[in-house]
Amino acid sequence: MIHDIPCSPLGHPLFPFPFYPSVLQSRIERGDKEAAEAHTLGKLLLQETNSGEFKTWDQLKLLQDNWDGPIILKGIQHVDDAIKAIDVGISGIIISNHGGRQVDGALPSIIALENITADQRVQDTQRAGKFTVLFDSGIRTGSDVLKAIALGAQAVLVARPFMYGLAINGETGVEEVLRGLLADTEISLGLSGYKDINDIWYKKEDFMIKVLLFVTIRPPWATISIANYIAKRINTFNPTPEKPFVLGLPTGSPPIPTYKALIKLVKEGKLSYVHGTVLVH
Repeated sequence: MIHDIPCSPLGHPLFPFPFYPSVLQSRIERGDKEAAEAHTLGKLLLQETNSGEFKTWDQLKLLQDNWDGPIILKGIQHVDDAIKAIDVGISGIIISNHGGRQVDGALPSIIALENITADQRVQDTQRAGKFTVLFDSGIRTGSDVLKAIALGAQAVLVARPFMYGLAINGETGVEEVLRGLLADTEISLGLSGYKDINDIWYKKEDFMIKVLLFVTIRPPWATISIANYIAKRINTFNPTPEKPFVLGLPTGSPPIPTYKALIKLVKEGKLSYVHGTVLVH
C-alpha cells in the first residue's frame, strides 16, 4: 500500500492545502486505501445530506433508539415544529433555511427565530436546560450574532464565511475568519453598552427596536405610484416614535419626485406622519 498522506491523531487522512481532486484520484489509482476510503466516505456523506428523500418525525425514533447522544434538528421554521421537537424528546433545534436557494420569498430565519422563541414553552424548556435553540442563516457580523442572542438563540452557526477562508488560506484562513467574527462580536457588544453576552439573552426589547425598512430599487421610476404604495405601507405599519419607519431612497435627483409626492400626501392627510418617523437617504 502506498501511504504518503499525513494523518490526524485519530488516523484520519489530512490532505494538504490546496486540495486538488486530481491528486486524490491519482492516489486512489495507485492503490492508496486511505485515499480510497476518504473518497468513499465523502461520497456517502454527500448522498446522505443531499438525498432528496422526504423525512418524517417517525424516522427520529430510529436515531433515538441507536444514539445515546443529543439529537439536534436543523431547518425548523415554525413554532409548531419546535414544540413537536420538545414533545418527542429532541435535545434542540437549529432555526435555519435553505440558504435562499429554494423559495426566494420564504420567511427570513431571523423572523422565524423571533416567532419560535416568543413561545413560553420554548422559553421554559430552554431555561430548564432541557432544550437548546441554535440559529444560522446569513451570520456575517458581530451584530448579527448579538441580534440572534437577544432574540433567544443560545448560539449561532457559521458556514459560508469559513468556507471562503478555507478556499483562500486553508486552516489558517478559517481561523482568521472566526477570530474576526469573535472580535467583531465583542466590540459590538461593548459599543452597545454590555460587557457579557449573557446580559442580552432574551433582552430584545432592551437591545434593539424593530424597524420596517423600505428601499426603492428602481429610482428612475420614482413616481406618484411608488409614493402611493409607500404611503400605504407606512399607514399599515402605523409608525410611532418607538417603532419608526425607515424609508431608504438613493441619493440624487431621481428620488426627488417621490419625496415631493410623499410630502403632498402628508399635507392632504392621506399619509400618517408622526414625530419620530424617519425619512432617510
